[in-house]
Amino acid sequence: MTISPLPQLSSSGATGGTVATSGYTYSATSVTSPSDYDVSRELCGFFSNIFSAFDIFAQIINLVYFSPPLNISRVSFVKIGEKLDNDFPTDPLTQFITNLKNQQWYNDYLPYRKCTTHWHSIEFKVEQTRSFLQTTTETGIIVSDDPLSQSPTYNLNRKITTFGTEILTNTLDAIDKMYGILINKIRTADQIPI
Repeated sequence: MTISPLPQLSSSGATGGTVATSGYTYSATSVTSPSDYDVSRELCGFFSNIFSAFDIFAQIINLVYFSPPLNISRVSFVKIGEKLDNDFPTDPLTQFITNLKNQQWYNDYLPYRKCTTHWHSIEFKVEQTRSFLQTTTETGIIVSDDPLSQSPTYNLNRKITTFGTEILTNTLDAIDKMYGILINKIRTADQIPI
């Protein structure tokens, strides 16, 4: 199964642009070509929503682990991880979150979230490649190496179709595992808060 956070853009020389998503192709007459603003908005939405999943899980941890729970305005994934580390340092969930924060994909992802939340739109470039027979052109979106840099570079060649898919897949896997740990903890304690 392939997960594509953004559609692959392609254009054919004689018939105009098309956007192919999930095996379906829509003609350019029914779908307009995305503008820079459209792409920027989608990138910002993608990175913001991914981290929102972590923040929502942090609120669940807040309600399950702490009595009384922290004020909702003080809850974030980072803060809850720190509180778990202080209050439950040997807990399997604490260990999982600590391990998660040390993973390369997570650390590669964080500056993009910080950029979209606190800084500016993510810089990107569009790269077009021709197919083997030169009949179609594939358009890819590459995000900058360091989204917080004032002078963006693209040496890491972070194509959103692979970089974004890796982040999405790893996020879904991490959240699934964290919920599994949480469910086991609740069953063992047989109460909330645990």
